Amino acid sequence: MQQTQKELQVTELINEVSLTVTDSEKSNSILQRIPYHFNKLKEGLEEFTKHYPLLTYSLKRIFFSIITVYITIAVVYCLLNFLIDDTTLMIDISDKSINQNGGITGEWYLNRLATRKEKLGLDKPLIIQVLVYLRNVTPVIPKQVTIITSEAGSPLTIYEPVTKWFYLGISLSRDVSGQFGKPVSDMFIKAMPLSFLVGGTGTLLSFCVGIPLGIFVARKKDKPVDTVITTITLAVIAIPVLVIIIPFYQFTLVYLGGNTSWDQLSAFGKIFPIIAIMILVTPGVLVETRRLVIDEMTSDYTKFANSKGLSETYVFYVHVFRNSFIRMARNIPTIFLFTIFGSSILIETMWGMKGMSYYMVRAINFTDIFTVLGFVTLSASLGIMTTLVGDLLLAILDPRVSLK
Repeated sequence: MQQTQKELQVTELINEVSLTVTDSEKSNSILQRIPYHFNKLKEGLEEFTKHYPLLTYSLKRIFFSIITVYITIAVVYCLLNFLIDDTTLMIDISDKSINQNGGITGEWYLNRLATRKEKLGLDKPLIIQVLVYLRNVTPVIPKQVTIITSEAGSPLTIYEPVTKWFYLGISLSRDVSGQFGKPVSDMFIKAMPLSFLVGGTGTLLSFCVGIPLGIFVARKKDKPVDTVITTITLAVIAIPVLVIIIPFYQFTLVYLGGNTSWDQLSAFGKIFPIIAIMILVTPGVLVETRRLVIDEMTSDYTKFANSKGLSETYVFYVHVFRNSFIRMARNIPTIFLFTIFGSSILIETMWGMKGMSYYMVRAINFTDIFTVLGFVTLSASLGIMTTLVGDLLLAILDPRVSLK
C-alpha cells in the first residue's frame, strides 16, 4: 500500500514536471515567434512600398502633416488664450443691461459669465481646452457641443446642445445683423466661394501672363528687353505691397468708377481686385519662370542636344520647356493657397469684400479666438495638403523623381 502511494506521488511529480516543461517550451516558442512575425510584417511593408510608392509616401506625409497641424493649432490656441478677457465673452450684453443688474461685479453678470465660460469650455485648465478643441476639429469623432445664440437687443441667450462631426467653435463677435454666436464653419462656408473666386481667378490669370512672359525674357537673356522687364519686375517685388495697391485702389475710385463696397461695384468694377491680385502675383511667377528656364537652357543635356544639330525650337519645346514646367508645377498649388489665404487679405479689406479675410480681420479686432483658430486650422490643413499635391504632381510628371 505504501509502495502504491509512493508510485502515485512519483507519477504526479513527473506529470507536474512535464506540464512545467511543456509550458516553458510554449512560452519559449511564443517568444521565438515574435521576431519571426515582426520580420514578416517588415518584409510585407517593404514589398507594399515597392509596389505602391506614391500611396506609401502620401500616407506618411498625411500622418506627419496631421501631427504638424495639431501642434500648430495647440500653439496658436495657447497664445490666443492669454489675450481673451471677460469683455470679449460678454460682448453681446449691452452696457445698459450690465449697469441695471449691478455692474460687472454684480451677481447677475458673474453668473452669466460663469455659465458662458462653462458652455464654451473656457472654465477648464488650458491643456484640457486644447485637447477638447483638437477633438472638435477631428472630423472622424462625433462630439456633443453647445451652440450659443443671442439676438441684438434681446437679453435672452439660447444654449442649444447639438452633435457635430466637425466643429470650429462659435464667433465671439456680432455679425452685421447683430447676432452673436454664429458658428465659425457657417461663416467660412459663406465666405469661401467669394475668396476662392477672386483669389483663384487672379492667380490663374497671373500664371497665364507670368509664365509666357517669363519664357520670353529667358529666351532674350542679357538683351535690352530682358533687362527692362526684369528690372521692372524686381522693382515691383521689392516695393512694399501697400505702396503699390493703395495708389491703384485710389486710381480706380477717382478715374474708373470704383467703389469701397464690393456689393455696390459694377461688373466692370469687380475686375479691379482681380487686377490687384495679378499685380502682386505675376512678378513672382515671371521671375521664377525665367530662372527655371535659364537653368534648363544652360544645363549640359541642352548643350549636348544643340551640339547634335537639333534645331533651337525643337530643343526648347521638347526639353527645356518641359523640364522647367515640371519644376514650376510643384509650386502652383502652394501659390494658389498663399494668394487666397495671404495676399488677398489686403485686397478683400480695401474693396469691402466679405470673404475669408473680412472675418479674419474682424476676429483679430474683437479678439475672437475661435474665428482666428478656424482660419488657422483651415489654412494650415489646406497648406499642407497643397504641398503634398505639389510633390505628387512632380513625381507624376517627372519619372526621375523617387518619393521615399
